Amino acid sequence: MANLDIDALYEKVLNELKMGKRPLLNLSIDELIELAMAWEELIEKKETEKLLPILCILDHTKSSHADLHAPLIKTLQESNHNDILVFTLSASLKVVIEECERQGKRIPFDFIKSLETPLNSNHPEVLEWSLRVVDALGHQSIILKELILQKKPGILSVFNQHKKNSRQIIEYLEKRWQGKAI
Repeated sequence: MANLDIDALYEKVLNELKMGKRPLLNLSIDELIELAMAWEELIEKKETEKLLPILCILDHTKSSHADLHAPLIKTLQESNHNDILVFTLSASLKVVIEECERQGKRIPFDFIKSLETPLNSNHPEVLEWSLRVVDALGHQSIILKELILQKKPGILSVFNQHKKNSRQIIEYLEKRWQGKAI
């Protein structure tokens, strides 16, 4: 097994971002499994606030591994830290959705169901990111239709950018679900 230095890799990503570059890490399967194990360990210790380096690394890696799905789902279901939820949702686009697309597989139902928790968040940014992930589900987004329609922000949403974005995403999803041209 690789002996991955998560902190050094995180620093590398941050330095490249500071220089205006878009880092794309090429991690081995062993390194991805090691990240998954470190993630699981932080969840077990109830230290999810320390997940930022792992989530940042995953958001900037070219590949994924199925071992990352379980800790990602657990974090979505159990974390009440808004920033961690936003970063987990962002990482899920690569870790789950892009990887499933690459492999030609359906998005796992347990991942889709795990989105219910952040969709029920009262935090506007968490809701917006949850909806962005739901939108990336494509036709499978209909599984969450009932919940999403309940979350549609009212007309005063124009005064908060996250609520405004959430409203627009929900309107887009409604058109998709009705089979209207988008």
